Order: sequence, then structure tokens, then C-alpha cells
Amino acid sequence: MSEGFKIKRRRKYTEECLQDAVRAVANGMPVRKASLTFCVPRGTIINYKKSPIAQQLGRKTKLDPTEEARLVDMLIGFGNNGFPMNKHNLRTFVDEMGFGKGMGTVFSEKWHRRFLRDHGKQISLRMGSNVDRKKAREWTVECAQNWINLLSCLESEGYLSDPSAVINLDESGFILGFEKEKVYAARGMKHFPSYTDGTTRDAVSTLFCGDATGKMYRPLVLFDGVMHLQSMFDNTEGKLYIAVMDPEIMTEYFRKVILPNAPQKGTSRAMD
Repeated sequence: MSEGFKIKRRRKYTEECLQDAVRAVANGMPVRKASLTFCVPRGTIINYKKSPIAQQLGRKTKLDPTEEARLVDMLIGFGNNGFPMNKHNLRTFVDEMGFGKGMGTVFSEKWHRRFLRDHGKQISLRMGSNVDRKKAREWTVECAQNWINLLSCLESEGYLSDPSAVINLDESGFILGFEKEKVYAARGMKHFPSYTDGTTRDAVSTLFCGDATGKMYRPLVLFDGVMHLQSMFDNTEGKLYIAVMDPEIMTEYFRKVILPNAPQKGTSRAMD
């Protein structure tokens, strides 16, 4: 039966024992004897004689702890202000730092994984929510409070007493054939915006409509008719290549879909 491997236990010593061992070696005591006398590893005594400053084992990291801490603060700052950075932005930035330090492009995928592992308690990769800047400027705290006050007035007037008469509409955009990248954000954030120029309705705009009982009405879908299959136009009414819901389209949708199916004729009130 083969003998199992012996586990080498790490010696425990104090700073005073190390100083006594170094002084004894300096006075002529052999390193081996000093190691046994003061219970300090021989390698520790030899390394301390070469450099008394404590250092981590292995080669040095490409960025020192101060630089990495500033990098983490920068990623969190960009994310909190609505302009999160993705992995490509980070790699480009650190490559510029590498050129400035004379190292070149030495920041590989392995470095990126180690960076996330070392700072995983502060940052994480998440999928951001695209929000155009114009909408972000318009939706303020005052607007939200006015919306809450409007709902309170409608409830007091009896418009919200019948769940089947409470109709909600929500517009959502879908980008076909495009995969969003994950961006960096502070650890623990459940939702953070990613502000973009222009609009987030790049390919398909869909207006979903339903009432409080769970009934869903037929949605209104606007999509670009240039880069899709012709079969997608089957059973549709007209085409709109700009993919913008103007007042005429909204009025036509209410007249043909919402009003004929509304439970209370003549008392419906639209809320968006």
C-alpha cells in the first residue's frame, strides 16, 4: 500500500522571532541553525536579508492597487450617471494606460477575468436599459408626482372602480438582429439606465394594450418594411416606414380596436 503525501504545515512565527533570527545570522550563526532555533523558515530569513519590505509572491500586476481602485471608481461613476462602459470601452481605456506606461496592449481576456474577480464586491457586468436623453429629461420627479395625483383623482371620481374599464397602454421597442452588450455597474443595482442619442425604437415599435382583468387587446405594431420578409405584411393595414406613432395612427387604433371592445361606451378615458 502506497504511503500518502505528507502535508507541509506552514510555520507560525512572530515579527520578534524573525528579527532575532536575522540578527543571529548577521552575527555569524548559520541560517539553518537560526531557522531551527527561532522557528522561522530558512527562505524567509534569506528573503528578509535581501529585502526587508514585505511583498506578495509572484510577478507584479500590470496595474498597481491604486490604479485599479481608480478604474473601479471610474466604472461606477460612469454607470451611476447613465453612461456605463462595456468591456470594449474598458479594454480600449486600459490599453491607452498601457501605452502611457510603456507596456503596450498587454491586457488580455485573462486580465479582465482577474479584474472582475478581484473587484467583484464592487462592480458587476449587467444588461443596461436603453433610455434616450430627451425622455430622461422630460420624465422628472414633478411629472411622476403629477401622474400619481391624476390617478388619485380618477379613483375618487369612480373611473378605477371597474377593473375591466381600467385600460393601460405601454409602448416597447425591439431591436432585431442586434445583441446588446453587458456594461459595468455598481454591485447590487437592480436597474440602471444607459442614455443614448436619438430613439431606442430602432426596428420595431409595439403598443401593448390590456385592462386590469388581464384581457389583452390586439397590439399595434409598427415596423420598417424594407429589411423584413414580405409575409410579415400579411393581415396588416397599411405601411408606415418612419415607425413613429403619430396622432392619426393612434386615433385609428382607438377607433377600430379599443372603443369597440371597451366595456363602458361613452365613459372611457385614455391614460398613457
